[in-house]
Amino acid sequence: MTGRAHTYMAPVWALKLGKTVMKAKQISKRGGVVGVRLGTGRVYITGNAQLFMVGDIPFDL
Repeated sequence: MTGRAHTYMAPVWALKLGKTVMKAKQISKRGGVVGVRLGTGRVYITGNAQLFMVGDIPFDL
């Protein structure tokens, strides 16, 4: 799952498990562990990131 998916799913799992602090394991080729904590109106995500793409988005201000 991506970080965005964790922000949507964290409140659902928090209700089911009765927890506000959880860990999730990403099962993929790159893998990883994501920490998730529910705050007041926010979901905080912690963990390590792996760079997989670099680019520029040109625009005028």
